[in-house]
Amino acid sequence: LKNIEQLQNIKELIFLHLGVKYDESSDRLIYNRELQLGMGSSLYGLEFAKSLHMDEFFLKNAYTIRESIIGNKSELKTLKQKKRSRYNKNLYLTKCALCDEVVEDIHHIIPQKMANSSGKIGTMDKNHKYNLIPLCKRHHNMVHEGKIQITGFVMTDEGVKLHYSEQ
Repeated sequence: LKNIEQLQNIKELIFLHLGVKYDESSDRLIYNRELQLGMGSSLYGLEFAKSLHMDEFFLKNAYTIRESIIGNKSELKTLKQKKRSRYNKNLYLTKCALCDEVVEDIHHIIPQKMANSSGKIGTMDKNHKYNLIPLCKRHHNMVHEGKIQITGFVMTDEGVKLHYSEQ
């Protein structure tokens, strides 16, 4: 989807996905039923094959080939080492919410300093996942420079979308 030109031109569009990972200890695929920011990985095929107990030699070769094609700085590493936000364990840091770059920062849409002594902004916790946006360094700097204004998430007839504008 990220390569479809018509979708790239919709600035208000945010991609969300349901995550999945292979759990070695329980020998099964674990589906995360919460929406996560980003396109999600296109690499689940081998994880699915592994859960079907396909031939170990075949799987090792397939993983080797996949890594040689995509390289070390790929979604493969992200898939194997999903990083969670230090602010909210339910927020996975895969890709910048505004581009496909690596996440370096978490931005609070409503600043933390607006929270009361209990850590609440109104009725919402300051670290609620809908108040947190994973951003690359460039986009985080642009937000703090006032070049990008993030107003939050909105529910549309096409699902939850990040609402933001560029100055």
